[in-house]
Amino acid sequence: MSPGHAAQTPLTRWRSTRARHDADRRYAILGWIDRIAILVFFVLILYTLVGSTPFQHEVIDTARNTEGSSLNRYIWFALLGLSLPVLWARFTATLGLLKAIWPLLLLYMWFGLTTLWAIDPAASQRRFLSYSIALVIALAVTVGIRRSRTYLATMAAACALVMLIDFASWIFLPSLSMTKLGLAGLHSQKNTLGFIAMFSSFVIAACALGQKTLITRLLWWGMVAVTLLVLAASQSKTSLILALSAFLLAPVITLVARGSVALIWISVVMIPLVAVLALFLWLGICGISGIDPMSPLHGVTFTSRTDVWSYVLSEIAKHPWTGAGFGSFWDIDPALQPSLRSGLWFADIENNNVANEAHNGYLDLTVTTGYIGSIGAILLLARWIWLAFRTLRTMPDTIGGHLVTGPDKDLPLAILSTIFLVFFAYHNLLESSYFYASNYIGGLIFLFFALKVEQWNRDGKVAAKNLRPDRQRPLPWRALRESALAGRS
Repeated sequence: MSPGHAAQTPLTRWRSTRARHDADRRYAILGWIDRIAILVFFVLILYTLVGSTPFQHEVIDTARNTEGSSLNRYIWFALLGLSLPVLWARFTATLGLLKAIWPLLLLYMWFGLTTLWAIDPAASQRRFLSYSIALVIALAVTVGIRRSRTYLATMAAACALVMLIDFASWIFLPSLSMTKLGLAGLHSQKNTLGFIAMFSSFVIAACALGQKTLITRLLWWGMVAVTLLVLAASQSKTSLILALSAFLLAPVITLVARGSVALIWISVVMIPLVAVLALFLWLGICGISGIDPMSPLHGVTFTSRTDVWSYVLSEIAKHPWTGAGFGSFWDIDPALQPSLRSGLWFADIENNNVANEAHNGYLDLTVTTGYIGSIGAILLLARWIWLAFRTLRTMPDTIGGHLVTGPDKDLPLAILSTIFLVFFAYHNLLESSYFYASNYIGGLIFLFFALKVEQWNRDGKVAAKNLRPDRQRPLPWRALRESALAGRS
């Protein structure tokens, strides 16, 4: 028996035993909190991708039926209820993340304010409430799942399950899953499936990068191939082009972001320089040949999107700063929806040829929340892309020079966050996803990446502050108080 142990009194031993038991209990509680956060994340991704009306392809009614269904309300409030214990257990981390996302909270306040003058107040308030609940759940997931590897694996498992169901329905149930425009599968239309398949291919590929064994890598890369087949079958040209471009550019973006400062500046200068040189070359060819330089753009309608854009721009002119109200323009009460009174070809209810979006998320943001909402949202998206690039650049180097053997497994998720946010911004030019109120898929998924990069940014600042105490200057009143106390002594 050691002298220190012999000197302990029964009370001291009881206190130390109680402290160990308390520590074990806290550790067990935190383990359950992790499991709850993982469950919430998995169910939310699964439900967001599938919705409450699988295999229903009537576009005009899907959004309103989903929002109004009892199942939809029960699922959202159940996930919210499960999220609250996570937020309470991670209270300090939650407060820190809330401070970091104050611009997003201000934007939400503006969205809520626009519901007061919405065309369809009931739909606007219902959709704003859903987005607010989604933000709370996303906060809980971000602070609840502490390991990036677990975060990415949970997302990839949900995406893989949905893609396998879509693939199986395409092979074995084509009459149920196919539409005249392409494969829709579980989803409302082929463009929705296209976006989901594009997103899933990014997530599953990032998960494949993080695998240790050859067998698991082959399995996950095989799942990527299945996802790309589903994407091709959807015939969603925008999503397919962006997905293939992402797989080609992802290694380049990663190498540039993690390269030297000189390489970054060369890339920044060379890209616009090449574009300018190509423009001058084209103008020279046109001058020699007598060709109209604008001839390639003649007749370009982006698959008739320009008609919808022209109409939405005319509606923006009616309320440019305040908008028509968050989520109060498409998929609302037919008696109130402006497009259904326009008489245009994309508002033909009899033939079920009704547009439920502007096919440009920035225009949809402007028509519903005004220039105030759209400018604020664009600035936020630019901030998140910048933070993702900076996180990717400053991520610690991995062990042995391998991409996926880092101590915290953050690099695959950092690559995914950067690639997704960049291509999400481009995708939103031809499809409405960013804060698009009646389509929760793109509107929710980007929140997870946005909050993750905000969390990384905040953690980096806290770590830098703790590592550099010389930069920690006391507040003026504290310095005066400390000097006064020193003088008294």
